[in-house]
Amino acid sequence: LPLSHEQCLYRIAQEGLHNIAKHARAKHVTLELHYETNDYETNIVQLRLSDDGVGFDVAQPSSSSLGLKSMKERAKSLGGTLTITSTAKGTVFTVHLPYEVASDEATQSLKAREIVGQHG
Repeated sequence: LPLSHEQCLYRIAQEGLHNIAKHARAKHVTLELHYETNDYETNIVQLRLSDDGVGFDVAQPSSSSLGLKSMKERAKSLGGTLTITSTAKGTVFTVHLPYEVASDEATQSLKAREIVGQHG
């Protein structure tokens, strides 16, 4: 995954977790990251953040709407989307970002970097 995508997902997750902690009164939070890859079509990484909090009206702007706007803009800047669904039983943030598979040379370099990171 390109570094730009890693940073984008990190910042979106960070903002989402901040909003949950500040507003949701949730007892449980789940963060999931899924990769959908293949050789011929666009590859997608999906970040899903859900909680069992009080929810909110996604159509009504609030004090946290600036953070939500920032999350959407981050996803859009990389050709992705952010969808938000919310009920009185919780909220789900879902981010989809397209990405390209690295070349063999870049993949080998990334694997070497991960191995060094594990041992260093």
